[in-house]
Amino acid sequence: MIAFIQRAFSALLLLSFLAGLALPGLHPPDWLPAPMLGGVLFIACARITSRDLAEVRLTDVLGFGAVRFLLVPLLLWFVASRIAPHLAPAFLLLGLLPTGVTSTAITSILRGNPALALGTTILSTALAPLTIPLALGTLVGAEVEVDVTGMARTLIGLLLVPTALWFGIARHSRRIVAALDVYGSALSVVLICTIAAL
Repeated sequence: MIAFIQRAFSALLLLSFLAGLALPGLHPPDWLPAPMLGGVLFIACARITSRDLAEVRLTDVLGFGAVRFLLVPLLLWFVASRIAPHLAPAFLLLGLLPTGVTSTAITSILRGNPALALGTTILSTALAPLTIPLALGTLVGAEVEVDVTGMARTLIGLLLVPTALWFGIARHSRRIVAALDVYGSALSVVLICTIAAL
């Protein structure tokens, strides 16, 4: 069953999105998605070793940041302003949004480099309060108020706490490491699909 869940991730994710669209009345309690996302990141950290973190080059993370937060948003803005000018601000905003917390887990499930994904997630989330207002103000002429406290809470609660719990405490427990080695990927798939359905 575990191997099936891991292999069928793409299909299960698509079915979850479709279930969420077909059943729009599913409303979890407001507090539920945050711990689920934190759990996904915690499990994803189990696939990252200290050596993996040491091998992540700052230039790779910054290079990703430059492409993701400069090139992609500007390209989206340029193309949208030519094809559908009224949608250009929305495309720009879409390009500026931070990398999702689940990207580290998805990268791990798909056998990518989760340490690099974690670095880019932290970088993009930390820079979003600066990049979004700056780009929207410069290109759209719109003023954007940023809830710095809310974004800091998100950064700490969804990124730093699960990461610190794993690297500071949990990775030293053989039982936790063994359990996540066997069940971690499947549990990540279930959590991500549940979040997608909600």
